Amino acid sequence: MSFRTNRLACLTTHALDSDRTTQINCGGQKLKVTGILQASVLTLIFFAAFSVLTASAVSEEGSSPPSIQQAKTPPEREAFRQELLRELEEYAKTHSTWNVPRTDGQFLRILVESCKIKRALEIGSSNGYSTIWIGMGLERSGGKLITLEIDHGRAEMCKENVKKAGLEKVITGMEGDALKVIPTLKGPFDFVFIDAWKPDYKKHLDTVMPRMPVGVVIAAHNAIRMASSMRDYLDAVKTDPRFDTVFLSTTMRDGFAITYKKAEQSSPGRQR
Repeated sequence: MSFRTNRLACLTTHALDSDRTTQINCGGQKLKVTGILQASVLTLIFFAAFSVLTASAVSEEGSSPPSIQQAKTPPEREAFRQELLRELEEYAKTHSTWNVPRTDGQFLRILVESCKIKRALEIGSSNGYSTIWIGMGLERSGGKLITLEIDHGRAEMCKENVKKAGLEKVITGMEGDALKVIPTLKGPFDFVFIDAWKPDYKKHLDTVMPRMPVGVVIAAHNAIRMASSMRDYLDAVKTDPRFDTVFLSTTMRDGFAITYKKAEQSSPGRQR
């Protein structure tokens, strides 16, 4: 399947409704799924692709070198970064980092890599766990990431962990209120990941909108378990005719609202 040419062909479906049947055209195969089955089908599609893309790296991965500077080959860099990610997972067990689950990080990596993302924005870095996953995908797609964190301590941890991962040339960390920083950034962005204060998701969407062209992919985290805290955001991406949105889970406990911007302006009088 070519994600570059189809530009998220598997995600051009509307928000999940229990009474709606959606046809997914994926790799030439037409699948009809109804309601919540959409999330399961799309999850399987993406993780099948992820298995193909990472199989060689996993098969060649050896022991982790003591630092990223001593990693001489791609498998050694992968091994070191995976060890760093495991350390961050252990850290999260005893600290409030609000990191995404590992499978969500893997999903973000395959999303940016297979879509050939070039300019990405992350709203809510925490200590850099999801940032590193996105950065690894962008390293292979030739893209760059700007990640924003309002908390000083977490912003510093993010910068430190990005440096440990050897992704400083890919990732730029910025400290500050995203609602104030985003208007100062030069766009456009073709991927936006939102994992911040849930009631502010709609404000973030509105603030970054002028920097999101047609074709942008927006991934909003915690859109299932914490849907009630971001209801205005979810209503916006589900009803605005410029967007196609689907809910997707890798854990079957929580997950993403994945939104694709398919048009620049709303069509007058169009109904969803």
